Amino acid sequence: MTSVVQGGVSFSTEPLIRVRLGEAQPEVRIRGYDLQFQGQKGADRSSEWRAVCSAQGVRLTRKDRVEAIREWKSAVQIRTPGGFLRWGDVQVRDLLTVRPNPKQPRTCDVINELQLERYLIGVVNGEFNSKWATSAIEAQVIAARTYALNEMQRTRQAHFDLESSVKDQVYDGSKKEDHLAARAVQTTRGKVLVAAADSSQPMRTFYHSTCGGLTELPEKVWGRFFPGLKRRVSCPFCKESPKYKWQVELTAEEMQKKLGLPEAHKRIFQLILEPEEGGRVRTVKWVPSQGVPQVFSGVEFRKRLGTKDFPSSRFEVTRLGDRFVFRGGGYGHGVGLCQWGAKVMGEQGYSSEAILRHYFPDARMKVLYQ
Repeated sequence: MTSVVQGGVSFSTEPLIRVRLGEAQPEVRIRGYDLQFQGQKGADRSSEWRAVCSAQGVRLTRKDRVEAIREWKSAVQIRTPGGFLRWGDVQVRDLLTVRPNPKQPRTCDVINELQLERYLIGVVNGEFNSKWATSAIEAQVIAARTYALNEMQRTRQAHFDLESSVKDQVYDGSKKEDHLAARAVQTTRGKVLVAAADSSQPMRTFYHSTCGGLTELPEKVWGRFFPGLKRRVSCPFCKESPKYKWQVELTAEEMQKKLGLPEAHKRIFQLILEPEEGGRVRTVKWVPSQGVPQVFSGVEFRKRLGTKDFPSSRFEVTRLGDRFVFRGGGYGHGVGLCQWGAKVMGEQGYSSEAILRHYFPDARMKVLYQ
């Protein structure tokens, strides 16, 4: 059995993962049955508690009994023998921790700690779709597991391992779990990708919605290399994606405001694009009628315009008077696994191993635990 080092500790069994559900919350409301605080019984049957945080710790007040007050100096762990807890509209398994946010101690962070494989069941329908072809789901689960373990090794000294949002992987608790997601997780249990055959370290398995025909190198997006991601990969599979081709129209004034440029820059003379070898834009040069030209990387230009409204850094531009028409392809950063490409590969009969081999050609598969 392969042994993995997690935060300096070696293990060969399924780990626990800590997922931050909420950051810097003014207050937190937790509901559940027969709640237990730090292992101590807190209430019979169903109850709801309000938590507020300060530099001194966490204070809990029961909703229907204002005199029921509990206080902890640092953080409080909340469990239920019923198996499920609710924070707002989010239902989660196992354990919730409420603690003061390190940077804003008058606010609370909410962290769900649970078994990694249970966490992955909740990720499936947050990041993709359990109704896709089985091999496509399995490939994505392996990539998600690998990413999670890699993050755990890098950040284990903090009070959480991953965010529950697109900052890491979208996780909505148990709300979107289903039997198809559970089956894909169970079938691939413990499987991860590593950067070399003699390595036991899970690699950084990035993924995105739609590559638009060619994946990207991480150093072109984040300015640094990652083991196992050495080359761009051609992808003829993602043409069915609604974001394979896209068009966005913006005025000079709209761009000037989103880019954070001075008012004088809204009278633009020219927008110059420098293309990258892989078809994405390396730099965007904003040349105003008056003033000093401004230069943005393609990645930063997209980020400032809004990553949801401006799908990728693969684009061309045409000027029509004061309007600029951007025509592009793909959705996301383009590094690693293309989710729409994996979907179609699964529909065409490719195995999960073949899908991962296509998008991570320099990686190897390993089973870290059973």
